[in-house]
Amino acid sequence: MSAAAQSRWHQQVYAQQARQEAANVEKLLIGMPDQLKHSLRSKWRKLSKAAGLAAVPNANDFVRKFANKLRATLLPIECDDIELGDIARKAAEQCGDVVSKAKAGRKDDSLLRPYFMLEAVNIAADHGLELDLSGMEPEQFEAMTKRLCDPTWWRGRLKRAVTFTVEHAHIRLGDVGKHQDAYVTAATALRIRIRNENNKKALQKAEATNEKGFTATLEELSRRGVSNPAIRRTELMVRVRGMEELATELGMPGFFVTLTAPSKYHACSKKYKAFGEPSPRDTHQYLCKLWANLRALWKHRDLSPFGIRVVEPHADGTPHWHLLLWCEADRADLMLALFEAKALEEDGDEAGADEHRFTIENIDPSKGSAVGYIAKYLCKNIDGAHMDLDFESGYSAPMGAELVRAWASVNRIRQFQTIGQPPVTMWRELRKADLFEQENLIILNDLHRAADVGDWAKFAKAFKRVQHGYKIGYENALVPDESTGELIDPVNKYGEVRSIVSAVVVRAPNGVIVERIKTKLHEWDVNWGRDDTLSKVIEKSALGFDLAVDSQRSGEAASTWTCVNNCSTPEHKAEFQRLTEVFRAEDADFKAEFPALIAAGSWGINAEGKTAWLPPVFDEDWGE
Repeated sequence: MSAAAQSRWHQQVYAQQARQEAANVEKLLIGMPDQLKHSLRSKWRKLSKAAGLAAVPNANDFVRKFANKLRATLLPIECDDIELGDIARKAAEQCGDVVSKAKAGRKDDSLLRPYFMLEAVNIAADHGLELDLSGMEPEQFEAMTKRLCDPTWWRGRLKRAVTFTVEHAHIRLGDVGKHQDAYVTAATALRIRIRNENNKKALQKAEATNEKGFTATLEELSRRGVSNPAIRRTELMVRVRGMEELATELGMPGFFVTLTAPSKYHACSKKYKAFGEPSPRDTHQYLCKLWANLRALWKHRDLSPFGIRVVEPHADGTPHWHLLLWCEADRADLMLALFEAKALEEDGDEAGADEHRFTIENIDPSKGSAVGYIAKYLCKNIDGAHMDLDFESGYSAPMGAELVRAWASVNRIRQFQTIGQPPVTMWRELRKADLFEQENLIILNDLHRAADVGDWAKFAKAFKRVQHGYKIGYENALVPDESTGELIDPVNKYGEVRSIVSAVVVRAPNGVIVERIKTKLHEWDVNWGRDDTLSKVIEKSALGFDLAVDSQRSGEAASTWTCVNNCSTPEHKAEFQRLTEVFRAEDADFKAEFPALIAAGSWGINAEGKTAWLPPVFDEDWGE
């Protein structure tokens, strides 16, 4: 065979191998979202072009492991929001069918039979939602049962978990960064934008009418509160201005501090993969833990700085903090020294740590106010107002702000937090009430007047004065019981008590209310402009639930669910199989014994070597 023929033959073999390998990659990508498929193909092409015969197998192995790790979450990551809604309805119906069977095993004033409930729990686990059963009380168990049968709750949790998981996968692939998509991927930003537009349309259709006959859409009402970015930004500016006035009056110097996580938390770092590829939320939790330890250290040294914290992302999605702090002049050096020591406690000797991990800028009043230092970061992270360009991303300021809000939403990160200040909820509540109708008050008058005129400095001083000898707080609204007429705490559709603030009150040391300002001025009836009932499965009388449908959204109540399933295989379904014999006893006192038994368990490896919820050691004749 001539050299030319050999060359042609080798080219044909290589071309055939390339086609076969490309086909293999497509098989590996089954079940991945389209945008993620595109990124994985790009990664595969890059790895397959490396030198050596093992390049293509290594590229395939990378894609295989990456895809398998995502599949192990059991989340339907390839689905869009509409498809997730369909899955949510079917899952709620499944749980409803399972839970309805438990009615036959219930006794008066008892829990649903745990045997059936565990089957419903495993339906959730099959969809990638893991329930932490440890420490669950009977009331929480009942609420959990109702959540499992609610498609609205399912839809919200699936959307949250899928969006977070897919975005983190893109970060791991290097799709988020200064030279790629800044803060979040374009696909995730589009997904959040569509959700916000749909939410806005829903609010525009919903009408609220009060007892006086005044009617407005919820979208109109939302523009009057802090949901409106302009109002939110203005309120933050007012509060920071008030803090600066307090500090000036007390002679406290101010400091602008930037806190950044170690390099191993950054997706652009070479240490990132070896450290486990943490998500932006993981990094934020690290910073929160650092902050909690620092606050405890400050308290031990009798240090009480106050100010505001802003969380924003680097271009690669890794969060960092900006803090505006004031402290007593003679104690400022100690406060900052402790802060720096804590910031550099982990990997403080790595290259660049001294320069980038913790920076301090003294606020010089001759060069500008403290508000000027923080204003850029407030605007950048809210709506981009009064700015032309987001220099971190290169986008326009409004576009950059939208991406930052999407990043915070996906990773569930609180962007702004005041430090050592009165609760802003009280400020907002008092601003609702008519000042002239409360003129006879003695204790709350100064506090109410300061809130009414928008003076945060006077509000903070008045709040501190009231706290001497009294306790200022809230009074919750009560509603009449439909059967007895007795005033009781309102509950949500899961049977959990709702806290609806109706008044700001001052209580004496013995708990007696001595002054009250009513802040809940109207009763509203909301017409959502659609069928505002739960799924038919919820309404089945077989469940034996009394679910009052109200206008509260399913996400208001606290949940014990996590976004990501930590189990590596579907074998945790064995949970109910292992407990079946224990929970079959017809006369078992489940209300008294089941919560304690479940609370003592934990996820682990069972006798068959499978991941499952491991119960405590049971007495063999339990329930007999």
